[in-house]
Amino acid sequence: MRNKSTWIAVIDHDAATREALVNLLETMELKALSFSSGYLFIASLPFTQPDCIILDLHMPYMSGFTIMSKLEQLAKEIPVIVLTRHELTEDFKKTCLSNAFAVLQKPVSDQALSKVIKMALNPETPSLPRSRLAI
Repeated sequence: MRNKSTWIAVIDHDAATREALVNLLETMELKALSFSSGYLFIASLPFTQPDCIILDLHMPYMSGFTIMSKLEQLAKEIPVIVLTRHELTEDFKKTCLSNAFAVLQKPVSDQALSKVIKMALNPETPSLPRSRLAI
């Protein structure tokens, strides 16, 4: 991975999902900060920016689509891994993948998510594809 200062933002309105994702990241020896809303995450950007974002797409008040749109204006290029319960149709994948590194359908296995996180943090790794993913 990267150095000890690498951290991942977990943005999901569901507390159990946030906790599970943070626990997974800790087993990968990665620092994680969780946000229960897009508003809280966006408010944190002037102070610190993550190396990767795990983002629930469908949340109340501010959707993942809105968050990705705001990221284009407010932050450096940060790989975004989108999580969604919605069916991954071709049109849906195209829409999401225009702004996201990967789109994963919930429930996603720890192994699949772990692999995508490693790819997002190490895009120059020759053995890993550079294209965007929809799993």
